Amino acid sequence: MAIEGWYFKIVDQAEQHPHAIIPGGFLGADPHAFDVRIAGNHFHESGMTLNIDSESIQVRGQVEFGPFYKWPVRLVSPGAMGPYALTPFMECYHGMLSMRHTLAGELSFNHQPPIRYSGGLGYCEKDRGRSFPAAFCTRRTKDRCSNASRKR
Repeated sequence: MAIEGWYFKIVDQAEQHPHAIIPGGFLGADPHAFDVRIAGNHFHESGMTLNIDSESIQVRGQVEFGPFYKWPVRLVSPGAMGPYALTPFMECYHGMLSMRHTLAGELSFNHQPPIRYSGGLGYCEKDRGRSFPAAFCTRRTKDRCSNASRKR
């Protein structure tokens, strides 16, 4: 059975409220479709609707995504995995769905007043494969948003 997982990072315009939402599940019938529903939550290329109610956290609201700024995948530049994206034996494949997109909407955490994400920025990536690796190396940078990066 194949797995698929996503990572959504959302940051409000004032950069005071960064949040990551990381849903995962079993791969659907169409591996290219981006329309995921998990326990009352909905994730798709146009946004996400959250309805999380557990003992440890409660999250409700909707955030819409602007157009995705995608990694330009070409034969000479096969995405975030580089040449490993072309190997057929990988346990898991990683892809960037959006390196940056605008946000609109709000989320409420634990019955607190909602956080407005309108004017903020988002990021989205996914993993899919037979299983998630037990160990892996990754490199990240801290991207501080500026007016110049918002205008791209």
